[in-house]
Amino acid sequence: MRPSARAADAVSRFAEVMVPVMAQGTPDAVRGQAADALARFLPYDACDLRSANEQRRELVPVLSRGVHSAQVMQLGDVVYGQGLSGWVALHREPLLTNAAQLDPRAVLLPGTPSTPEAVIGIPLIAGAHLKDVLIVRRQGDAAAFTDIEFELARSFADLVAVALENADVRARLEQEANTDPLTGLPNRRYFSEELSRRAKTALEQGGKLTVLLVDVDGLKLTNDTLGHSEGDRLLATVARTLLTGLREGDLAARLAGDEFAVLLHTDATAARVIARRLERAIDREAQTATHLRGVGASIGWAELGTDARDPEELLIAADRSMYETKRRNHQRAQRPTSGR
Repeated sequence: MRPSARAADAVSRFAEVMVPVMAQGTPDAVRGQAADALARFLPYDACDLRSANEQRRELVPVLSRGVHSAQVMQLGDVVYGQGLSGWVALHREPLLTNAAQLDPRAVLLPGTPSTPEAVIGIPLIAGAHLKDVLIVRRQGDAAAFTDIEFELARSFADLVAVALENADVRARLEQEANTDPLTGLPNRRYFSEELSRRAKTALEQGGKLTVLLVDVDGLKLTNDTLGHSEGDRLLATVARTLLTGLREGDLAARLAGDEFAVLLHTDATAARVIARRLERAIDREAQTATHLRGVGASIGWAELGTDARDPEELLIAADRSMYETKRRNHQRAQRPTSGR
């Protein structure tokens, strides 16, 4: 359907508002900007956006503005087919109902009164993917949306869907740029950025920050003896063991080759205990995976403010500690076993 002159003019002005968001916004920024911009051209009492999880066939509340916003967010996920938003998701069709309280597809939101309400529901589709469902509501005895406003909302939704798709693509690319593809852990780039950020916060606010450097012992032996695919499996095993042994807020990353790093919000005394526990866990899992003697991990640590004044010094101090651990582990492995 060709937009009317009024709708086309409003969409053009809306597009101008959305340009900066489409260029650099996150998905949440796109949604917030869209709700703000829509209110300028299509006044509403409430505006809700639910993100579509097509695998689970559920709609997740991500934004709610206006009346009953708290109840909308508290309701949680809505399955496809449930209520007006679920109907839109299931059929992938827009709807306009100026008597939603009488519409058999509607479901009363828990904790809210039954009042006269006009509702527009629009699926936000980019390509073949349902991104979100937009619900716009007006309340009161005289509440209604015109056909032109319905047309306008549909045109707006097309722009928002494109903006969301662009934002999702940027988020995926950024995640890929910050992730080690073999282990799924953050890579050196992301770790360096987080180390700088967390170190700045710790120094300014007096918090604790310790770095663990983890060197995988026996990776070359594994590659030479069992093949590089088994070496890759060993690295993945180490990554999985690190994640299992960390607390919420800690960060594990793969720096390069056989070297991993961990950021802990604790002091060196506690970090030493964690390091030894991780060493034992990695040794156990690595030897189970490879059945090779001498395969495991050497871990060193350093505390910001005690062992170093800045992130660069912190890594150097942790590296020295790691090589000292590696030397001790090597000497222990070479020590002959006495017997009778």
